[in-house]
Amino acid sequence: MSFDLGVWYGDKPLTDAEAGDLYLKLCEQTWVPIDRKPAVDAFYTELTNRYPEIDTVPEDELDACPWSCAHDRSGLHVVMAMRWSMCAEIAPVVHELAAKHGLVCYDPQESKVYLPQCLKPRSSTLKYWVYRLLLRGVGLLAAILCAHAQELDPNAPATIAAAVNSSDAVVKGKFVVDSCWPWIDGWHCTGGIHVQEGLLGPWKATQVVPFRWKEHYGSGCFICEKWSRLKGETGIWLLNRKDGLWSILGTGLCSGAIPLEHRGVVDGAIKQRGAR
Repeated sequence: MSFDLGVWYGDKPLTDAEAGDLYLKLCEQTWVPIDRKPAVDAFYTELTNRYPEIDTVPEDELDACPWSCAHDRSGLHVVMAMRWSMCAEIAPVVHELAAKHGLVCYDPQESKVYLPQCLKPRSSTLKYWVYRLLLRGVGLLAAILCAHAQELDPNAPATIAAAVNSSDAVVKGKFVVDSCWPWIDGWHCTGGIHVQEGLLGPWKATQVVPFRWKEHYGSGCFICEKWSRLKGETGIWLLNRKDGLWSILGTGLCSGAIPLEHRGVVDGAIKQRGAR
């Protein structure tokens, strides 16, 4: 099985569904473009200069080739099939080059179309800049809150007790990041809490509480979403469960572990909770 992407020239915006229909026609060859656009040739040339077509790669170098088969292409489109083991490296490059040359990029795995800037409605551009301004305001608010974080005292006994009462599980353990892969919309990461001791709920010692999360590129005001910042952190973790998935419940501005020196407060809160 391969990871596939389609890139083509378009002169009008497309929805995900419309792009999916067009992609299917290209794959089934019910639509065979006969025109030619220089942007498509430029995209193909730049891509194959970086990652040559599989039929041009020497046999002893095939293990390093990302492609599963030769590209299906015309003067208006290129459909690529790549090995899953290399899609995290190659797919962002394809997306970047498509945007650079003003081409549509379609991901059939996610049924998602990525339009070049020239095909995005002007209202979307306006919304983007409004969004950026709002983010600046949120970032300023976060900075103010961080400056006064000591007043919130996330390790105060009352704060910890309230968080314990709201949690579905409490464990002592270490947060481990297994992998983070670059993708079109940010880093896609996996990891988990390696449980050393279960204090409340179903988790037991030696088990791993699994997590999957996404992080935006760059350093914005999304620092709390960057769970990779927790790598190697050991402490007491408060967990919530929703729709079968576990998440970390923090006592401060961002999710994180309660320091081990507050174990007595946690034990007391759990004991009071059990006595109710």
